Amino acid sequence: PYQMTYRVGGREFLGALLVLLVIGVGIAALDALGQQRQPRLAVRMILMGIIGGLLGYIYYGLGGPYVDAVRARIGELAVVIFTSGGDVLGMLIAWVLTRYGIWKLEG
Repeated sequence: PYQMTYRVGGREFLGALLVLLVIGVGIAALDALGQQRQPRLAVRMILMGIIGGLLGYIYYGLGGPYVDAVRARIGELAVVIFTSGGDVLGMLIAWVLTRYGIWKLEG
């Protein structure tokens, strides 16, 4: 029979939320300091980053492929790796959709 393992605890959850917060604030700061003022792009990137980070966290919590191997090597830091990886992937998707004109920033 399949045995459910304990994966996500309170410390891991708070660590994942902290990663999402830091990356989101970093993107907002980069937008504020950038030469091109595109608040729509900043909001989209932050939201897509949060969605991607939460999906990475869910992937970790459900024990997707390679989660156990990564957790065995680096311990509780694995949740930060999966959350920030999803965060970066979400922001990359937002950038690609904007770069190739799928999302319009005007009007």
